[in-house]
Amino acid sequence: MKKNIEFSIEKIIKSAWRRFNDNRIFWIGVALLSLSMSIPGNIFPALGILFTLVSCYISASVIRISIKFMQGHLVSYNDFFQIDIMQFFNYLAALILCSVSILLGFLFFVIPGVYIMTRLIFVQYFVIDKKISFDAAIKRSWKITKGNEINLLAFLFAMVIIFVLGFLAFAIGVVVAIPITQLSTAKLYLTFLNDENISDTKEDLSINVNYE
Repeated sequence: MKKNIEFSIEKIIKSAWRRFNDNRIFWIGVALLSLSMSIPGNIFPALGILFTLVSCYISASVIRISIKFMQGHLVSYNDFFQIDIMQFFNYLAALILCSVSILLGFLFFVIPGVYIMTRLIFVQYFVIDKKISFDAAIKRSWKITKGNEINLLAFLFAMVIIFVLGFLAFAIGVVVAIPITQLSTAKLYLTFLNDENISDTKEDLSINVNYE
């Protein structure tokens, strides 16, 4: 049975806030870029699919940049062009499958949708960070989140609160809320990934000891 992974939502948000302040101009620019992608599609409906794909590519790039930034690395706008075709294909497939699964779950009295949302929270992160297929990412996210559904739900609720507060701040706060939620989720992903690596190391050591 998967053990509960202990993490503090408050510490994760504070960590994201500190990193945001290290390069706030860049992250506000990222937020504005993400928001601007919805405008052309509304003005030119015929180009809606094209701008949707561009928006998805930017979202995938933001995940990569968020992870890299929360690991302590420097980032720049050049990092928006580091997603290859296969990664993007798997990202789109993961996005579609996860969205459909969550939507179907919500149709069945909401709770199944919430449950599925917590279990698939890291799918896109695995696709982008580990460059694995969408089906492998789904399996890995499902495995790593087992037993942590309540804490993950609390985290998602906290992210919603941050976004709502940003929107209530005359929409100006949204350009801050978006990066904070992105960086917080990246930090959470890294927390779970680190725990997974430690668990795998212990399991390998146990196997080696028993073999000897």
